[in-house]
Amino acid sequence: MTTISRPRLLGPGVNRVDGPLKVAGKASYPSDFAYPGMAHAVLVRSTVGSGRITEIDTTQAEAAPGVVCVLTHLNAGHLERGPMTSLGVSPPAPLQDDVILHYGQHVGVVVADTFEEATEAAGLVRVDYAAQPALLELDDPRAELRTNPWKRDAAWGDTAGALAAAEVQLDETYLTVDNTNNPMGPLTTVARWEGDTLLINNSTQWASLESTSLAETFGIPEESVHVMAPYVGGGFGAGLRVWPHVILAALAARVTGRPVNSP
Repeated sequence: MTTISRPRLLGPGVNRVDGPLKVAGKASYPSDFAYPGMAHAVLVRSTVGSGRITEIDTTQAEAAPGVVCVLTHLNAGHLERGPMTSLGVSPPAPLQDDVILHYGQHVGVVVADTFEEATEAAGLVRVDYAAQPALLELDDPRAELRTNPWKRDAAWGDTAGALAAAEVQLDETYLTVDNTNNPMGPLTTVARWEGDTLLINNSTQWASLESTSLAETFGIPEESVHVMAPYVGGGFGAGLRVWPHVILAALAARVTGRPVNSP
């Protein structure tokens, strides 16, 4: 006699390996790490959506209590752009010029002994802009091609001729709404250097890509970047890139010689 056994599609519940620590509040996320002498960084963001910086005055911020340093495009030094990835182009390196490409762009970072002191001093940074009209459409003819290092803008064949010769033509415009992910776990970075080795506690979903990107940005061997992310509090794709605040935390740590927390 032949017996046929059908496997169950749904089996008994299986506990996640990290489940007990997470629900008990014992999982360590990047913002939970603290190191001796750690400083805190607060970002200064653009208040215009397009234009150029005409002047930055950091005098008051630098003189504020507890401030270690203030970084802008005037003193940040050169940083390489990250590599092409399977998800596309890496974001531009921060604090590399005076051009404003979007509202809220990082135009400075204040590093102080405490988060409160850094926050207070960040409000003392004075930035003047020559604002320009924002370009809000992808096909706006006024848009300037700033860089095309990976030759993403390309055309092949005779598109107009092929359309003219087609038996059927369909001309429609499709629009979709903008969207963004908002995970409950905020993206936070703690950066420190041990000699020429960069150690990063960071909210990331792709630690190996982060190592590659930071190595290229700072011009160091990939084996000199150690990314630590034992738990991911939330991502939904937001943790699949090396965002500017990660680079700025690492830059601030290198400049100050201290571990730096960038919330």
